[in-house]
Amino acid sequence: MARFEGVIDPPPPLTLKRRELKRERARTSQEALGKLVEVGVTTPFLHSLGGAFRDETAPYTPRSLAFPVSLVEIDGALRLLLSTPATGDLPFVKRIEEVTGLRAEWLSSARSHYTLGQWHHAVDLADDAGWQRLAASMEHTTPEDVARAVGYHVVSGQLSVENGRALLEAVCEDEPADRSEAELVAMRPGSGPGPCMSPSGWGAVHAVEDGWLIVDKKRREARFTEKARLRLALDLPSPRPGARTPPPHTSTRRGSPPAAPA
Repeated sequence: MARFEGVIDPPPPLTLKRRELKRERARTSQEALGKLVEVGVTTPFLHSLGGAFRDETAPYTPRSLAFPVSLVEIDGALRLLLSTPATGDLPFVKRIEEVTGLRAEWLSSARSHYTLGQWHHAVDLADDAGWQRLAASMEHTTPEDVARAVGYHVVSGQLSVENGRALLEAVCEDEPADRSEAELVAMRPGSGPGPCMSPSGWGAVHAVEDGWLIVDKKRREARFTEKARLRLALDLPSPRPGARTPPPHTSTRRGSPPAAPA
């Protein structure tokens, strides 16, 4: 048979099979999503924002429990992913499983936005209002995530040093014998008056207790003290006009050294 120029050869069988599998996965995904829309769990628009389902019976904070499960496609397979290892027993998650016919699972190795629930649980509760609730719900997070969250919230003024210390002790985070000095002497300034990165949990507690940082709760920021300026040989920007310097922290914990004067 004569062959004419410009004629496109049909796709090979393997390509056709892949296309059919892709269409089948899309149909399966749409069917599962359609069932969830039908029972009022979500809408196509809300699902397109990330795949996580909102439990309207739970408070928005922490996000780990407000969005306890997601419907996602991984390596061509449709899967239900838990936000933390402990959300699988929640009634809302059981309802999602029943509607979709899928079993929710926890992927500890998939550190993506689908499985950041452990961090969300810690950072959403590690403040003065929620730290005790966080200490009582460690099945949803890890000591490492809690320590990071303590460091962030102490220097931003949302968690007091006393409560930060109590939280770290409650989750069995060992206190460094050197009072975090090895970490604190490595601090470097950012674009503002404080460090470029939040210290660790114990690092933040010790930085305030020992007079390295002063926390301005109103501005939600920490500033280097004169002690830190001298120890770190920093050339820091001048305080903002009219900025008030908070008083140095005075610890009430027995055995803690007094804060150095700023």
